[in-house]
Amino acid sequence: IVSMIILTNFACWAPFIIISSVHYMEWLDASALYPFFSILVLPVNSVINPLLYDKALREFVYLKTSDVKRKMTAAMKRYVTSDIAPETETNNAIPLSSITVQIQ
Repeated sequence: IVSMIILTNFACWAPFIIISSVHYMEWLDASALYPFFSILVLPVNSVINPLLYDKALREFVYLKTSDVKRKMTAAMKRYVTSDIAPETETNNAIPLSSITVQIQ
């Protein structure tokens, strides 16, 4: 995906940079080409980039979430099979009736 982003950016911007450089060196009057690039070529890059970045983001999020799920599942399995996991449920809570509040 990253290579596709680089390739589309290069394909859209390289011709514009080359034409601008040739125009700057006064080898060619490229004034008529600037509207063509600004109306047709460069907006293509603006349309393609969000699609590519969206796909890259989805793949990244999928990989990270699946990695987190795998690690959490492994941790839960280790916890359940280890000596750390409580065998019986204990209630160590303080009863609310024993708490007194003093208002001044």
